[in-house]
Amino acid sequence: MSCGRKLTVFCQNKEAGVFLFDERGPNMRTTITVVLALIVFCSSALVSAEMTVGLDWEMINRENTIAAWVDGELGGGFGIKLGVGASGSMEGPDEFTTFVEEFGGSYSIGAFTVFGGLLRHSFGRAQVHPTFLGAQGPAFPNVGYAVEGANWSYVKLLGDVRTPRRALTPGEGQEEFKRLGLHYLRLTPWEPLTISVGEAFVYTAPFDGDIFYNTLPILPYYFTKYLPGIKTAIDNSLFYGDAILRLPQAALYGELLVNEFPMVPGATNPRLFAVTLGVQAELVPSWDVLAEYTYVTESAYSNNNPDAAYSVGDKPLGNPLGDDLMGVDLQVSHYWEALATDTTVGVYHLRLGNTVVRPWKSEEVVSEKVYGIKLEAKHQLNNLELKGHLDVGYVQDYKHQPGETGIRQKLVLSATWYL
Repeated sequence: MSCGRKLTVFCQNKEAGVFLFDERGPNMRTTITVVLALIVFCSSALVSAEMTVGLDWEMINRENTIAAWVDGELGGGFGIKLGVGASGSMEGPDEFTTFVEEFGGSYSIGAFTVFGGLLRHSFGRAQVHPTFLGAQGPAFPNVGYAVEGANWSYVKLLGDVRTPRRALTPGEGQEEFKRLGLHYLRLTPWEPLTISVGEAFVYTAPFDGDIFYNTLPILPYYFTKYLPGIKTAIDNSLFYGDAILRLPQAALYGELLVNEFPMVPGATNPRLFAVTLGVQAELVPSWDVLAEYTYVTESAYSNNNPDAAYSVGDKPLGNPLGDDLMGVDLQVSHYWEALATDTTVGVYHLRLGNTVVRPWKSEEVVSEKVYGIKLEAKHQLNNLELKGHLDVGYVQDYKHQPGETGIRQKLVLSATWYL
């Protein structure tokens, strides 16, 4: 999570955003002009602050997303976040839509920070597949606070996770009420070991005492089952923990998310959980290896009440791919000192079932099997960082059709200035 004295502009995932233009929006030339104008404006407005400015261009098959982001300090403990971008197909420039996805602010006093706005948050240890709250997840309106100590930190937030009106499909209505209460506590009891626990609580109606559960630190949301005793039909509770153990030449990490259903003794409900296990190791100087395994059960983020799914609309808040999946990743990275360049080569395998988080107990499908490679290079040129990422995967049972094959491809180009 990035709260505190920083300004961040980050734009992706148009469905989660707030659109600036009605219907299809401006053409490609206008889109690029808007993005560049934002950077110029932010650079002149924050000339006295420490800033990081960047541009990203993401191409997934025929879909393109152009993003601009800024990260800096306003001074005096104040910070602001703003995200804008454009998304559409290159085949029709009039189809590009410009949108704002993140806009909010924060204020820090010593170790205490308050924040609010249309913001994205990220918690966890996974390097490839997060299970709790991922950096690629949707932004949503929220307010909260964060506190840091010498060997601990705590964050609590309350968010409105209804589907944004602009993202509704024809004939789809917005949820009348959908709130997310979330808190996350991180502890380092021993220098090589850090452990964290978190809880996410999605509820679809107000309840007695909700102001206490949403403001008091540490108080578990699960206590609402007993005090005041809310109806199970209005909530979806998820419990989370992660840990990392740093050894001299390696780091072991893991995440575990559990839905509330298995917690009742003697329950016969399906076991709903998500787990990620990984290791990072330096085998020889400047050569690093990453291995990660992820498994998310079907409906792990879902609920019998579709409005209580752990998502913003159809965009999951946990793993960005959704649930009902398995993934294995192996990557090797090396820093070429003479070229001031980091390179990464990786291979991966994905099994993607019915990853849609809504509705509960959706129909069974034939799982896609993806076998792919990842290539990444990052070059540092004074205060400018250039980065390229290529992901190509061969898909069996493409689009869940038995015997069909296809290709998944993703290319990301980015430039970042440290001012």
